[in-house]
Amino acid sequence: MNTIKSLEMFHGKRVAHIDDERDSGNSIIVTLHQHYYFADEPGCGVRGFDTLKELKEGIKAKNIVYQYTPNA
Repeated sequence: MNTIKSLEMFHGKRVAHIDDERDSGNSIIVTLHQHYYFADEPGCGVRGFDTLKELKEGIKAKNIVYQYTPNA
């Protein structure tokens, strides 16, 4: 399976964008939709993951919270 295609399946209600930067020595960068944040880091909607396994775990519903902030 093409890596880009496999990453597309993670887009959805919480995930707005995924950028695979591993070819340049970085991580898989996940950007959440507005008002969604990683539960262990309030206010943070962008995170890097080193592997697809970490990404799958990191974007599970239990690891992401919705917090509406007016004017955000």
